[in-house]
Amino acid sequence: MRVSQTPVLRRQFATGQTGTAKSEGRFARIDANGCLVIVTDNTTVPHGVISNPDGLDAAKNNSADIILLADSGLVEVQLAADAGAIADGTKLCLSVDGRAKAVTASETAYAIAWTNIAAPTAGSRIWCTLIG
Repeated sequence: MRVSQTPVLRRQFATGQTGTAKSEGRFARIDANGCLVIVTDNTTVPHGVISNPDGLDAAKNNSADIILLADSGLVEVQLAADAGAIADGTKLCLSVDGRAKAVTASETAYAIAWTNIAAPTAGSRIWCTLIG
């Protein structure tokens, strides 16, 4: 993932965490043990976005960077299947699978898109600025 002037924290994934090999751009949180957990719903408040995962799915000492919501800069986030049309300035929230989608109602926005994409597919990545 290309990141523009954004500080990151390197953390191990929580024990038994799966799906980490393709977690680039996924929202995540840091658990009580200081480990990364991929957000898989739209109710968990994320701490940031995953960058540079090791690609060792469920392996011991598997780790990645997390770009915290409070940090500014351009990052890529993964879009959900129900993301909807995205244009520059579109606010993004969490979909039911924990990926990003366009805000449609009173959902909490975690990012602002800086990419135009009319019909995104699940897992597509776009440039955005994190907000939180």
